[in-house]
Amino acid sequence: MEQSTEQWETGGYGKRWRREDSTDHMSSSIGLAQSDEVCSQDSVFVLGGACSSRRGQEMVRKFTRENWSMLYERYSGGFLLSRLVSVSTGKFSSEEKAFEVEAFFKSNAAPAANRTIQQSLENIRLRAARLKRYSAEIEAWLKGKAQS
Repeated sequence: MEQSTEQWETGGYGKRWRREDSTDHMSSSIGLAQSDEVCSQDSVFVLGGACSSRRGQEMVRKFTRENWSMLYERYSGGFLLSRLVSVSTGKFSSEEKAFEVEAFFKSNAAPAANRTIQQSLENIRLRAARLKRYSAEIEAWLKGKAQS
């Protein structure tokens, strides 16, 4: 799983997420992102790469919840905490996930990322409302495409 510095810098590692959507690959990559082999300023972006798939989104969110104390300490000094919040919450699209994210941050305050938390919650709820509003139309369209 070695990669050159050039691959990290050009986003080559993030592209692997899209090609290799296996749980084992994602788990090892999430672990690698938090190792000494990856600079702390780069690890948030590696985690963000995992969010290109639904499975990856769930894995990164779970990792973030389970390791919040360490991650908060590691990133609380700058913009990376906000970026971590954004990548670990920003692509969900259900009210259930919005409640989950909201409850987590009520119990695990992150004042430096409050604005990002609110933006993520707003975006999750907007996507959930859009899905609810258009789900019948989308389903009908998909069924029409499947029949043709």
